[in-house]
Amino acid sequence: MHHRTAVRAACLALAAVSLAACTSRSGEPVKPPEPTTPAQAAPGADGVGDPYYPKDGNGGYDVSGYHVSISYDPKSRKLTGDTKITATATGDLDRFNLDLNGLTVSAVEVDDKAAKFSRTGEHELVITPAAAVAEGAEFTTRVRYGGVPKA
Repeated sequence: MHHRTAVRAACLALAAVSLAACTSRSGEPVKPPEPTTPAQAAPGADGVGDPYYPKDGNGGYDVSGYHVSISYDPKSRKLTGDTKITATATGDLDRFNLDLNGLTVSAVEVDDKAAKFSRTGEHELVITPAAAVAEGAEFTTRVRYGGVPKA
């Protein structure tokens, strides 16, 4: 019974990371990125504005792919994850959010460079890349995390 609960919690954690970056597409054509200075960039939204779950999902980018690698040790109940998200900025971003609940983040990279990160609210992971991401630019975010998922 404990094993099933832990596996279910691990799957929910994975689903949370996978859904973290979901945003709706604007339908506008993607223009080539222009150089962005920190003064021009703005943070992405901490939610997509759903009336029932306004803080779920995140704005400022559209995700085009996920590469998720997790391991789970049933004896210790510890999950270890490494997720890489490929996205396109829908605006100039000096920071953006992902949703991640209940696990500890050990490292974040944006375009293979270490990024600053912090936690806020119930499940927000706030990421500040080393350099602002220009509107229209494709970028990757890698998050390494782990812990014991809560049932």
